[in-house]
Parts: sequence; structure tokens; C-alpha cells
Amino acid sequence: MPELLWPEVVTVLVGALACCGVETLETMHGWSASAFDENPAFEAWQWVTLPVPLAAFPALLRERQAQGLRLGHDDWFLFGTVPFAWEVKLCHEGDLHLQTGEPALLEQLANGLEPLGIRLVRHEKRLP
Repeated sequence: MPELLWPEVVTVLVGALACCGVETLETMHGWSASAFDENPAFEAWQWVTLPVPLAAFPALLRERQAQGLRLGHDDWFLFGTVPFAWEVKLCHEGDLHLQTGEPALLEQLANGLEPLGIRLVRHEKRLP
């Protein structure tokens, strides 16, 4: 996915989650291709979950981007179980991975991403 689309993709994702009743999520930084030499705190964020109200996620994203996080170059996991199980990986390979059994989230996300020229590809792996 082109790097310039990531802000719009995140906006669509947050909107889709909100429409489906998600109020809180957990985040976790994973593998990174970015150099965080100027921010040694990043190492402490990797592989540690952080609960975040959905409404506060965009501000957290901006904060982390100011500290060197690059969507499409670094992995950032988002997940939750209320009101249903879902997982999203903003992937270092420039794509978005979604796992959920909730049809409303799939529909909201697909409809929001389509105008950006992004389509969801279905795989049969499901969350327990």
C-alpha cells in the first residue's frame, strides 16, 4: 500500500471499529525496519501490550510517528475482544492484516477502503 494512504486507512479503520461498538483496543509494537536510535524508549514498547481508548488511538499514533514509527515499515498490532474478537496488523510489508468473524466490521472496512482503491482479500483463518 502506498505510504501516503496510511493516514486515510487508519481513519477508515478507526471509523469502522467505532461503528461496530469498539471502544477500547490494545496495541503492541512488533518488528521494525525503522531506526529508533533517537528514541531508545521504543525498545521498551516492543512486544508490550498497551490498552488505549479507541478515541485516543489517533493521537497515540501521531505521537509514535513523531518518535519515528513508520506505518508500512514497522509492525503495529491492534486487537480487542469487546464486543467481538478482532485483530489488525499494520504490517511492515505495507499491508493490513485483519482477523475477525464479525461481518459488520468486514463490511464497514471494505466499504471504507474501496474508495481508496484498496480491497480486502479473504483467507479462511479465523479467530477462536
